[in-house]
Amino acid sequence: MMTKVIPMTSVLDDIYDVYGTYEELELFTQAVQRWDIDCINELPECIGLHRKSVCLFMQLFYKALIDVYVEIGEILACTGRVYALYHAKEAMKRQGRSYFAEAKCLHQQHKPTMDEYMSILNIESYPC
Repeated sequence: MMTKVIPMTSVLDDIYDVYGTYEELELFTQAVQRWDIDCINELPECIGLHRKSVCLFMQLFYKALIDVYVEIGEILACTGRVYALYHAKEAMKRQGRSYFAEAKCLHQQHKPTMDEYMSILNIESYPC
C-alpha cells in the first residue's frame, strides 16, 4: 500500500510547490479536504495552453488519488482492517493542508522562522 501512497505524496508536493497558482491550490485543497470524486468538477478551469495542462494534471492526479485509496480500502476490507482507511485519508488530507500552508506563506511573501516552519507538523499552529 505504501508503495503507491509515497509517490502520490511526492506528486502532491510538486503540485503545491511548482505547478499550481495560489487560487488553483485553494480550490484543489478544498477538493482534497472533501475527498469526493464529484469535486473533480470543481477543480480550476484554466486559460492558456500551459495552464490548461496544469489543471488537467491536477484533475488526473485527484482521480488517481481517490482511486489509490479505493484500492487501499479494498485491501483493508479483505484483512478486516477497513477502519484504518479513515486514518489514511485523514493523513493525506493533513498533508494537503500542510502543503497549502506553505503555499499561503509564499503567496503572502512571508518567510517563516525555522520554528514556524517546523510547526507545519501541527498545521493549526502554522502562522500564515
